[in-house]
Amino acid sequence: MKSTCRAALASHQFGHVGLTQFCAGMKPPPVAKDAYNKHLIKIEKAAKTSAEEVMKDAAKMLFGKVMSECPDDIEEDGEDLIAHKRGHSSKIGVIFLISVATGEILNYEEKSLFCHECKAHNNQYHEGKEFQERKKAREPKCEVNHVGSSEEMEAVSAVDIFSRSIATRKLKYTTFVGDGDSSSFGRVKEALDNKFGAAYEIKKEECVGHVQKRLGSGLRRYKNDMKGKKLLDGKSVGGKGRLTDKVIDTMQNYYDKAIWGNKGNLEGMRTTIKAIQHHMIKNDKLTPEQQHQYCPKSSDTWCKYWKDKADGTKLYNEDNQLPEVFMKQLDPLFTRLSNDDLLRRCFKGMTQNRNEAANGVFWSKCPKTKFCGARRVGIAV
Repeated sequence: MKSTCRAALASHQFGHVGLTQFCAGMKPPPVAKDAYNKHLIKIEKAAKTSAEEVMKDAAKMLFGKVMSECPDDIEEDGEDLIAHKRGHSSKIGVIFLISVATGEILNYEEKSLFCHECKAHNNQYHEGKEFQERKKAREPKCEVNHVGSSEEMEAVSAVDIFSRSIATRKLKYTTFVGDGDSSSFGRVKEALDNKFGAAYEIKKEECVGHVQKRLGSGLRRYKNDMKGKKLLDGKSVGGKGRLTDKVIDTMQNYYDKAIWGNKGNLEGMRTTIKAIQHHMIKNDKLTPEQQHQYCPKSSDTWCKYWKDKADGTKLYNEDNQLPEVFMKQLDPLFTRLSNDDLLRRCFKGMTQNRNEAANGVFWSKCPKTKFCGARRVGIAV
């Protein structure tokens, strides 16, 4: 590789201006902007070709894994896959599709709302025949490939990636992992229905990392909404012996354990979530054993009542429970978060952690604190 090409590759994060500043300090021959751009074009082409080969190998690896572990999931025209997506909202967005079965990136999509070269030319020529000619000549090279808002990039890209899964990877991405607020799943499902019909079914799986935060968020929202109001016992929601931030954190931690600790066990999830409510809120009509009947009784239980029973300790203190008035107040929240439909989407215990890791690596190569054009983003991907 020529030294100028190596310089372009090494400095793509900082751009031609950064490379020029480096050359000024180190005294090597400067790299002309035209030569720099030509090298970047070659580097981008080589990088994308290499990435495509890597992703095809990842798809073959996944196919082999499913073939050996779940041969019944193989179809004549495709293959089942658990996969998920993630995007970044900005002028330029990158969306990765990652297999949760292998952790490999299987595909990606770049979207750009901005073209630096077009903007420069538009500022230079505002009207007249010359402007129109230059604008038309720029169109094939224009880096803008998305129309709409930055937030739309994720949904549009997810549709593009899923729609070409059979043609490019010979795979069907049958499970979509995302957070509850994502609109991308609905868009993807509609697009696949229109293109393939019933031959390409897809279902949504919740990211457990997002679901586990819902109890804490719900309790904090309830506490905030009740600020300045009194409950039936004449006292406020917050304060000593009431719904403090520490109590909320404890309940969210138990909810987290209820989902992760019962992966693949719907009844176990439902029962353990019910246990949180009865464990944390007093019920004077029940004996301690009845009150903690839903709590886990295993050796690693978080319930101090059953821990004392097993180990002969005296850790349990019923004075740490919330007053009985909270049972009715918090019942709608616990009912919603133990809903079978929600828990079924947490059944496999999937997360978007691999996406977060991939995004972290990517943006470390393409810092968001500096402007990066679509070409430099493509090389970083």
